[in-house]
Amino acid sequence: MFVKIASEGAISLLEKDDYKKLSVRVAVGTPLSSVDATLEAADAGKLLSQPAGHAALSVKWLRALQDDEAGRQAFDAMVEHAAQKGWVIEGGSMLMAHLHRADDDATLS
Repeated sequence: MFVKIASEGAISLLEKDDYKKLSVRVAVGTPLSSVDATLEAADAGKLLSQPAGHAALSVKWLRALQDDEAGRQAFDAMVEHAAQKGWVIEGGSMLMAHLHRADDDATLS
């Protein structure tokens, strides 16, 4: 799954049934301050200063966007796996995700 932040600041969760990967995708040239502001305004997370190129995404926000109980259970299993890898931070409330940049909004989907 990935969080898409469009150049105009819209935020959405795509491929939410892919529980094997998690990233934040933004258009090339989007200022990091805008990415951070968009994540925070949606209560979706924040950028991390360390490690660079990563965001912390809200477990609560991501879980709420799952379509049904089966999706929530699969998401919870993903969080458990991430915890074993050390990718769950801030007392279990956030998941680390890579920040990826794409040439334009069309390539983000």
